[in-house]
Amino acid sequence: MDLKLLQEFVSLVETKSFQETSELMNISQSALTKHIHKLEDELGVSLFDRSTRSVELNEYSRAYYPYAKKMTDLYEESNTMIGTLLSHGENTLRIALTPALVHYGGVEILSDFSRQHPGYQLEITEQPHVVELLVSQKCDFVFAMENDSMDDRMTRLLYKVDRLVVVFPASHSLAALRQVTIDQIRKERFILHRNSSGELHLESRKFIQLCKESGFKPLVAANISSISTIVKMVSQEQGIVILHRDHIPEDAEGIFCAELTPAVQSYIYALYLNSKQMPAACRAFRAYLMQTINQGPDRTAE
Repeated sequence: MDLKLLQEFVSLVETKSFQETSELMNISQSALTKHIHKLEDELGVSLFDRSTRSVELNEYSRAYYPYAKKMTDLYEESNTMIGTLLSHGENTLRIALTPALVHYGGVEILSDFSRQHPGYQLEITEQPHVVELLVSQKCDFVFAMENDSMDDRMTRLLYKVDRLVVVFPASHSLAALRQVTIDQIRKERFILHRNSSGELHLESRKFIQLCKESGFKPLVAANISSISTIVKMVSQEQGIVILHRDHIPEDAEGIFCAELTPAVQSYIYALYLNSKQMPAACRAFRAYLMQTINQGPDRTAE
């Protein structure tokens, strides 16, 4: 049954006037009459007494009206609910961060956006594999360091660039150097940076690849997930480590950092799906990001 017929029937019962109902429903009186006849044909009964100039209800219209009213009210309620959800979606921004983003001002940039756009609600998630959340459309934007799961389905905004450094204990013979090569440290004991599930972080993966290209297998002294623990172990001469420069605490004591040469850079991106229609909050955040980092979309890996 066409819901529009029910809406017109309900209005006609309540106004008892074809003219008033036609005006309320924005249709002609002749079209309204045809619609009421169609409803009566579907139900197999006559709903109104047309023997007089005014619209008179009969037993069928009086009995049918409460049910028709419930159906039309329910339809209107459902539309209101959808509208509310759409409005919420327009003002909600779902962002996922990798834990490393704390070193690159991730918290600060989101806080600044919130202050500039108090009407938008941020829903923030932190986990290692945020690109998966983007692909499954469980979030609108993700911040992540370069990885193999990034592909042409998403637009990448280059957010930050970091570089690899070698962290020595302050007493090390190479600690006075500003730059060191991978060959200069090939005989060292190394600490690898792994997450709690045992996966190598980006800097350690790049280090292992450099060792492979240089033809040696590193001597691994420890596998540690906490940066602060790694730095403490280096200061205690338990090994050296390759880390991203911005991950090293500024107040760390007993260590020395030398640039790895040739330079090895890492890239941190803000990503969003190309095909996903952006609600207002997402459009505002994209504009904010592009203004903040002063660069346009980059879909090609550096």
